[in-house]
Parts: sequence; structure tokens; C-alpha cells
Amino acid sequence: MMLSLTEAMSYVSDKLQVEELSHKLQHEKLLLLNEITRSFLERVPFNNIRTLSIPVEQRRKPSQEEIKMDGLSTHGGTCYTQNTFMHFLLKALGYTVHFVASQVMSPNDHVINVVQNVEKEGDRFLVEVGCGYPTFQAIPLDFKDESAIYRFSFNTFKFVRMDDDVIVCMHRHKGLQPEVHPNTKVQDDGWRKFYEFNLTPRDIGYFSQRMDHSYTVQGATPFLVSLRVIMFPGGKAACIKNATLLIEGDDNGLHPVSLNGIDEIKAAILKHYPQMEESKIDAALITLKSVLEEK
Repeated sequence: MMLSLTEAMSYVSDKLQVEELSHKLQHEKLLLLNEITRSFLERVPFNNIRTLSIPVEQRRKPSQEEIKMDGLSTHGGTCYTQNTFMHFLLKALGYTVHFVASQVMSPNDHVINVVQNVEKEGDRFLVEVGCGYPTFQAIPLDFKDESAIYRFSFNTFKFVRMDDDVIVCMHRHKGLQPEVHPNTKVQDDGWRKFYEFNLTPRDIGYFSQRMDHSYTVQGATPFLVSLRVIMFPGGKAACIKNATLLIEGDDNGLHPVSLNGIDEIKAAILKHYPQMEESKIDAALITLKSVLEEK
């Protein structure tokens, strides 16, 4: 997938509503990177509606053109779509960016980006827009042992360096608990491992086999059998998890509202994520209805 500079500039200005783009590209690249990251999370939902809308026997990882289409339309997707689109968006804008491999449940099951040479030669920043736990800014990776503690929306997190190449993301937050490896333990101080990543640069082809698995093998991820949609308008979470709507309050907690039946779920999706394509919502809800009836 390629984005032209014209497409990238138009997207950031019009869809992400970032102002003074040309000036920031020349003189304030870190500020711009942070604004793009936050605005994307505020406007492009992490969701698995496309996946659920496809019959099981026809499922596959999205093509590069589908990723481009879902990014430009702000329909969004899961980690592979979100972070792949962000990669090529930043690349088109002139950032030095590379994919790195991450592990949530199993090796290489999560794709994220590292951006280099933003403020000075050799600096590195994590850009993560591909999960439901928000990272509203580019995270500097020049810390020695542990990063600062970040608090965004309901999520509190930090990073711990294991060695020169491996970094672990630790979470401590209100509400949704991340779906992680079942052997992951909560530490006495409340922190738990969410994912780890290796700073070795990878190309998109490195993830092909694992992503094929994630989109086709039942049980590989919860996103094949469970509806997930989350976005952060104004920095506050609006999340749908199956038949529950979770709205972030002023206390940064997630407050649940039960949705009674498919019609209420559809209405909630259209209300909170109006850019979503109704035909795909309908197809996804057929799958969800069958899953919920089996429980």
C-alpha cells in the first residue's frame, strides 16, 4: 500500500483536522506526530466489524488496498489495519518509520510502529494506534530502565526495558482488563503485562503468516467471535463489547449500559461511530447474533 504526499496531507488536514500542517512538518515534527496520534484515536475506531461481516469460510487478512480504504474512510479496523495504515501515512509525510513485532497472546500477533529521527538523529518513538487501550502520544523510547507513567483516558501504563531490544508495556487501569496470555499475573503493585515488543525493524511481509492465522483460525483471537468497537472522541472512551455499551465518565471509569438485542446494538454503533458502513454493520451483527444465541 502506498499513500501519496497529497493523499496524506489531505487526510491529516481534513479527516484528522490537524492545523498548520506544512509548518509543523518543517519545524515541529514531534508536536505533529503527537497530534496525528491523538486525533486518529479520537476519530478512527478500533473495531472488528469488517472481520465479523465476512462469512467464516471467506475470511482472510485485509489486503493493502482494503487497509488504505478503511483508513482513508475512517472506518478503522483491528491492529493490523490501524497500525499498517498509520505506518504508510507517516511514511508519506516524510517520517522515518518501521514496523516492529509485538506479542500480546502469542509471538508476532500484534503490529506496531517505531518512528526514528524525529527531533534528533537516532531518537525513537513508539506510535501505537492499534488497540483499545489508548496511547495518545508518541512514546519516547530513550529511557534506561522504565519510562514515565502515562495516564490517558481509563488507561494507566508504563514501559519496562528488558534488554537493548525488548520492551514490555505494563498496564494498570480502570474498567476493561486487557486480553492477554492466560499465564499473565497481576503484580502486587497492580501492574500487569499487556504486550512486549522487539525493536528490530521488520517489513510488512514478516507478519503475513501470523496475520493470516489471526483472521482465519477460530480461537486465535477474540475478534473472530466477539464484537469490539472503541473510539475516544474528545479523549473519552466510547466502547461496545458485544451487548454492552461502555461510556467513560468524568472519573475516567467505564460505565456500562446493557443493549437489549441486535437493534439496540446497531443503534449504538451508528450513534457513536456514524462513519461506519451500515451494510457491514448488518452483516457483522448476523454473526454476533448467532454467537450470542450459542451462549
